[in-house]
Amino acid sequence: MSRHAAALLLASLFLLGGCATTWNMPEAEMLEDIQEQLAKPDKTMSLLWYTGSDDKAHIFHHVRTYFGSYRIYRVPKWSMALPREIPVSIDSKDWLLIEQIGDVPLYLGKENGSWHRRPCHPVEQCIRLPAPAATP
Repeated sequence: MSRHAAALLLASLFLLGGCATTWNMPEAEMLEDIQEQLAKPDKTMSLLWYTGSDDKAHIFHHVRTYFGSYRIYRVPKWSMALPREIPVSIDSKDWLLIEQIGDVPLYLGKENGSWHRRPCHPVEQCIRLPAPAATP
């Protein structure tokens, strides 16, 4: 899926789906929650967008199906280091796609019941992050 198609898809989700619940949790819990969501049979895609950071948290949107299934995560800055921060934006052209965290791929499509990695383009707008640090 091209970046433009993904942006249009995400915009339509906001228009059709209304508001989403915001989940506040550390990075490791967000990653676990995403994996639990993707284990559900009705999920067809995985797009984790980094939409920016405010004073206290990094904000992510995780899209799981073509119409209406997404979550917003607020991850406290203390729990996650990013290679660079961007200001929070509602304009999807400013967002960055999280390709994977640790060894967990997050940019996926489901075909014939199996998950497959998608190529992330343009590469400069894709981020691979290290695995979450263990919490004490």
